[in-house]
Amino acid sequence: MEVFLSWSKKPSQQYAEVFHKFLPIALQHVNTFMSTHSIEKGDNGTSKIFDTLSETGVGILFLTPNNIQESWLNFEAGALYKGVRKNRVMPLLFDGDKDLLKGPITNLQAGIYNKEEVFSIFEVINNMSSSEKIDPERLKSSFDLIWPKIEKEVMDVSKNTEYSNEELEVDNTELKFQQILDELQKLKSNNSKSFEVQKFSEEDSRQLYKVCEEFFSNHEPTDPKIDSIIIDVVNNKFKKAKLNDKLSVYNIMKFYQHNVYSKELEPSENTSGIIE
Repeated sequence: MEVFLSWSKKPSQQYAEVFHKFLPIALQHVNTFMSTHSIEKGDNGTSKIFDTLSETGVGILFLTPNNIQESWLNFEAGALYKGVRKNRVMPLLFDGDKDLLKGPITNLQAGIYNKEEVFSIFEVINNMSSSEKIDPERLKSSFDLIWPKIEKEVMDVSKNTEYSNEELEVDNTELKFQQILDELQKLKSNNSKSFEVQKFSEEDSRQLYKVCEEFFSNHEPTDPKIDSIIIDVVNNKFKKAKLNDKLSVYNIMKFYQHNVYSKELEPSENTSGIIE
């Protein structure tokens, strides 16, 4: 049985090396595919990786704060999963917590590196081994023997790794924006029907939140003309949008102003004749 080890950058590569070394000791019928070891000199490396991804349905993604947004990891995760439910793609996060995760990988039930999570990965691989599957008690005994060595090598890598503040910063954009949308929905249910709040996709929400942040970083929220400036932005930035969408954007920007700067929020009915 072959298990694909997906990594990108250091220290992700070093963590993958630890599993490349110890996984076949606990599960002797398992071969690990790791690009730094499994591609011979003279081979077409990219073709070899693609071939292995197409043939393999089990993989471990080695996530670290400096590679979580790497498109290559998302590509390998998708190639391993292939939309087949029985396939297993297991993200394992080192040196951080789940708040750092974003994108499609969040749907794969990522684990945080610790003894229990690592053993559960070994169990999944063993359970997918069909006729080669070993007795669970035997696996537990083998794992307990090698765990101190795994832990030591992982800790050695971790102690010698530093991340930038940007890499360790949690992106709360979606959370913040969802909170704003939730509050707006409450206002909508308690106010007139003309108080428009449309449903936006996650990507639209992120973009709108950035529009709000950019706008209020360049405009004084207490400016007496702020309403007309917001209306101009809505009319210019969202020229092709439907009226209800524009009214929703206006309300979101006004609510952002209210939420962040404690300014009074006015329903969109007061602007129905101004927003084009």
